[in-house]
Amino acid sequence: STATQIVLTPATPSVASGSTQVMTATIADTYGNTVTTATNTITYAVAGGTSTVTGAGNATASSGVATKTLTGVVAGTATTITASTSGLASDTASLTVTPGSASKIVLTPATPSIAAAATQVMTATIQDANGNTVTTATNTITFAASGGTSTVSGTGNATAASGVATKTLTGNFAGTPTTITASTSGLTSATASFTVTGYSTATKIVLTPSTASVASGSTQVMTAAITDTYGNTVPTATNTITYAASGGTSTVTGTGNATAASGVATITLTGNKAGTATTITASTSGLTSDTSALTVTAGPATKIALTGSIATHTLTAKIQDANGNTVTTATDSITFSFSGTGTATFDAATTKAVTATSGIATATLVNPNVSGTITFSAAATGLTSGTLDDTVALDFNDQGSTTSPADCTRSANTKCVFSGGGAVASTAVTINLCPTNSFPCSSGGITVSVTPNAAGTWTTGSSNSLSSGTYYVQLKQGSVTSATTLQVVRGTRY
Repeated sequence: STATQIVLTPATPSVASGSTQVMTATIADTYGNTVTTATNTITYAVAGGTSTVTGAGNATASSGVATKTLTGVVAGTATTITASTSGLASDTASLTVTPGSASKIVLTPATPSIAAAATQVMTATIQDANGNTVTTATNTITFAASGGTSTVSGTGNATAASGVATKTLTGNFAGTPTTITASTSGLTSATASFTVTGYSTATKIVLTPSTASVASGSTQVMTAAITDTYGNTVPTATNTITYAASGGTSTVTGTGNATAASGVATITLTGNKAGTATTITASTSGLTSDTSALTVTAGPATKIALTGSIATHTLTAKIQDANGNTVTTATDSITFSFSGTGTATFDAATTKAVTATSGIATATLVNPNVSGTITFSAAATGLTSGTLDDTVALDFNDQGSTTSPADCTRSANTKCVFSGGGAVASTAVTINLCPTNSFPCSSGGITVSVTPNAAGTWTTGSSNSLSSGTYYVQLKQGSVTSATTLQVVRGTRY
C-alpha cells in the first residue's frame, strides 16, 4: 500500500564513546509494512540531551530501508535521533552515549599558583579517548613533582573513586614552576605546571656558604638569610643577626652583629690564623640558628721566621704569610748565614742554601765556638729575612785546631781549666777528656762538671792531672753533645 511513515530502530540504543551504532529507518505504510518500492532520502538529525554523536546526515532508502552509522562521542544523557523525509511521518530514537575504555588522565588545574604554606587540590580524572570520565575506573594514580625550583609536599598515590583521584599539595619553596605528573600503568599520563610564590612566617636562619675556605689576610662574606620553614626568604624581616666563631684552630676577625635588610644580613670576615675549620654561627632570638665551617689557609708568602739554637745545633726557617702562618706550598731556596762575635759553620760552609719542603728548611750547625753572640739569618728572594740571636753553647772559649788546640792553662801539677758561654743556666755541663776519640772513655780519661751561672757562662776548676799525650774533649749538657771533638795536647800553652 501507500507509504505513510518512517519507523526508526533501535528505539533506545546505548553506545560506548568511540563505538558505532547503526540506525535503521524503514519506510512503511499505515500498518507498518515496508514499502519496498520506496527510495526516499531520509535525513537523520540529533537534538537534545548531553550525549553527542557523529555521522548524522542523509541516507537514500533502498527497498524501502535507509541506514546510518552513528559514532558515540560525548557520554551523557540521551539525545534524540530523528529520521524524517518530506511527506512521511518522522520517527525518533533515544540514544545514550556511555564512556569508552579508559585511555588517559586529565590533571586539573593545569597551571595552579599558590603561596608558600598554602594548599592546592590536584584532580586526576580518568577518561576515555573522547574525554569522558570513566566512572567505573578505580586505578591508583601516582602524583609526582619534578623540575623547576618551586617545591611542594604531599605527593604520592591516591586511588580513584568514580574515575577521579585527588591529592592535596602544600606549597613549600617559592620559585619557577615545577611539573606535577599524574600517572598510572596503561594510561596516558598528564601534567600541570605548579608555581609556589611568596613566603610564610620566619622560623630560621640559613647561613651561606655552608663550607668556605679563605686565605689568611683575605675576606669571606657570610650571608644569613631569614627564611620560613621551607627556606623562602622573608623580605620583611629586620632581625639583628649575631655572628660568632668557635672551635677549630682557624681564627678570623670581623665577627659581631649585622641587621637584616629585606630578610638578609651579611658580615665580612677576614682570615687570620690558618688551621682546622672554625664554626661560624649566625643566630638571633626566636629563630633557629645555622652554622658554617670556615677554614683559613695560609696566605701569600711574605717573610721567613727563623728558630733554633746553637745548643741544639739546628736552625729552622719557616716561610710564612703576613699573619705568621706557614705556607706549606712554598719551595723557595733559603740561604742561611751568620754574623757576630761568635763563629759557626753549616756543614763546613759559612753559608748554606736549602730548598724548603712544605714551607720549611733546616740547617745543621757545626763548630759553633768562641763565647759571644751570633746573629743567624735566613733569606730568600722576595721575602723578608728572618734573624735569630744566640750565644755559643757547649764549646770552649778560643777553640783551636789540631795544631792550635783549646786553652789548657797548665799549672805546675799539669792540670787544665776550661771555660765557655751560652749554656743553659743551672744545668750541669760535663767536660769529658779521653786519650782516644771515643766516648765514654774505656780508660785513662777524666771528667769535670760545672754548673753555668744565670748568664749561661761557666769556668771549670782545675782538672785532675793529665798524663803525657793527646786528649780528646767532649762537652755535654743534658741530652745535647758538642758537635766537635777537640784535641788537647798536654804541655805548654799552645
